[in-house]
Amino acid sequence: DLHSFPTRRSSDLVVAMLMGAVHLGAEVAVADVLDSRLDAARSLGAALTVNTKENDLEKAIANWTQGLGASVVIDAACVPELFASLLRMASPAGRVAHLGFSERPAQFLPLDITKKELTICGSRLSRRMFPRVIDWFSGGVDPEKLVSHTFPVERVEEAFRLIEERPLETCKVLLTF
Repeated sequence: DLHSFPTRRSSDLVVAMLMGAVHLGAEVAVADVLDSRLDAARSLGAALTVNTKENDLEKAIANWTQGLGASVVIDAACVPELFASLLRMASPAGRVAHLGFSERPAQFLPLDITKKELTICGSRLSRRMFPRVIDWFSGGVDPEKLVSHTFPVERVEEAFRLIEERPLETCKVLLTF
């Protein structure tokens, strides 16, 4: 039950990955529990958006891929209880990337990895990606689409309160000088 887990503050990461993937020509699916985020994902080029409070993500991915599964599954929610589902959504010879730092164990069947010949990797969002992302910005990806709120520097405390108290409503908060 994908919607029963708390949403992490990963919206900025998801938006950046979506923008980069679409820029590179990928068809991207985005799942979330907030319609506002899904609307934003569609406006940035997501081919499929799924509200996991209302729809079964595994079924939606199966339908979208005609039963083949996704060639790349990126876990930005970082909820260990979802890992087995991510493996099931991946296509044969697919890749699953986990971006989280949870110390809780994930339960899954190793056979799900072996029978599909999946590649599993973790990422700390390597800083070596900065030159590529800067190239994306030079080549048409609009970094301003990452900005959800703008504050003058005199309201810096209010900006930080927004980030801390309402993380689901923020992506990147910009201070102007």
